[in-house]
Amino acid sequence: MPFELDKSAAKMRCNVCGRIAKDPIVVKTCCVDHPVTFCSRSCYQKWKAGWMRRQEQIADRRRRLL
Repeated sequence: MPFELDKSAAKMRCNVCGRIAKDPIVVKTCCVDHPVTFCSRSCYQKWKAGWMRRQEQIADRRRRLL
C-alpha cells in the first residue's frame, strides 16, 4: 500500500497531470524506487486506483500460472 513521505523529496510537477504542485503530496510504494508527486488529492486517488488495479492483475496472473 502506498505511504506518504515528506514534501522535501518532491519534484515540482505532478506525475499524473503535469501541473506544477504548490503543496505536493509525495507517495512511495514498496515496488517503485522513486517517490511519486501529486498536485492534489484527486490526482493521487486517480493514480492509486490504477496502481491497485495493476496490483490485482499481477496477483491474478500468478494464481493462473500456479
